[in-house]
Amino acid sequence: MTVTVMKDIPLRVDNELPTVTEVKKIENKYRVIYVHLGTPNGSYPKSWGTEPRIQLNDKYAKVSEVGQYV
Repeated sequence: MTVTVMKDIPLRVDNELPTVTEVKKIENKYRVIYVHLGTPNGSYPKSWGTEPRIQLNDKYAKVSEVGQYV
C-alpha cells in the first residue's frame, strides 16, 4: 500500500491513513493517481449524504468509473 499526506486537491472525504513504516520519495509524479475513499466531509454531506464515497482527483465517482480512471 502507498500512502501520502501531500495534497494537490482538496479532500472531499474523511479518511484515516495507516502509520508509516518506510519512506521513499516519488521522483516522477506524472503517473500518480489520487483515489480517496471515505464519508463526505465539510458541507458535502448536505448534497452527497453520509454514505462512503469514492473521490477521484477532485470529483466523486461511481465504482464503475474507477477502472477507466486508473
